[in-house]
Amino acid sequence: MQCRQFRGSVTGIVRQLQPPSTEPLNPVEESVRWGSKSTLGSKSFLRKFPEGNRPEVDAGHQTARISGLSSRCWHPIDAIELPPYREDDLEDIPSVGQRKAIGAGTHAAIVKAGQWKAAVQSYLATISFVDAQIGRVLDALEKSPYRDNTIVVLFGDHGWQLGEKHHWGKTTLWEEVARAPLIWIVPGLTKPGSVCARTVDFMSIYPTLTELCGVPTPKHVQGVSLKPLLADPQAPWDRPGVTTSQQGQHSVRTEKWRYIRYQDGTHELYDEIADPFEWTNLAAKKELAGVIQELAVWLPTENKAGLQLSAGGLEEGESPSAKADGAGRRKGRAEKKSR
Repeated sequence: MQCRQFRGSVTGIVRQLQPPSTEPLNPVEESVRWGSKSTLGSKSFLRKFPEGNRPEVDAGHQTARISGLSSRCWHPIDAIELPPYREDDLEDIPSVGQRKAIGAGTHAAIVKAGQWKAAVQSYLATISFVDAQIGRVLDALEKSPYRDNTIVVLFGDHGWQLGEKHHWGKTTLWEEVARAPLIWIVPGLTKPGSVCARTVDFMSIYPTLTELCGVPTPKHVQGVSLKPLLADPQAPWDRPGVTTSQQGQHSVRTEKWRYIRYQDGTHELYDEIADPFEWTNLAAKKELAGVIQELAVWLPTENKAGLQLSAGGLEEGESPSAKADGAGRRKGRAEKKSR
């Protein structure tokens, strides 16, 4: 089996292609050999923490989206499927959205170099690697004295486009970027294997934890607790998920609609049931003006400038760059699973 190996950034795909590797690999064994410090530290902490105390483990995994892991054959290149794509997908999108989609031309460069499948393969390899590390931490929790009184919350900061709408990366307001993992395990409350299709955002993580832990929720917290949905994934829910990507640019996601409004007032509207790939912008249809009005009520009215990265740390200032990716942003639709 041949696998391609990449190093460096996404754009490095087209200029730093390594020779194919034929090294056979068991992905589980490789996940152990490449095990992150976060994984190993969490496992050690769970083993050694004194009984009778109430530990908190914050385990974060950060892996380059395109990395040498692809050479380890987690996903054979012949099995890779490209994402849904239309060449004319940007024609009904406002100019702001078009600029966000095309960006520095990364996707165009990947396609020109003939590396689209290989790039997707490498991205999937990093996801599989992190998934394996999470499994190792959860296995350690299962073997610890804390398995029955520990709340587990797994979330990612954003999704990722792999070429949809001519875009490669994050910092857009469409489904593949705004949707991110959100998985809960709450002993005595969540049910194994349950899935909730309600639309929520990450502003609700903090107030959910305060309610579950029986501590007061600060008055400045804007989110609402998800406890009713953790207890019953089908419980009534009338709130959308709200996503912000840079100052004054937001999307509102319900179970049927996604509404996007940019800083200059231009907008997009998608029927997520009839058009799950968001190929047809319905914002110009007069008969849907009422829908837009209802969704727009949920747009944030307070739009503070983001935090800037500087040599001395973070500073408050102008709109964030793509690397900073915004401060205090509200992440969008998150599928919740529990066990």
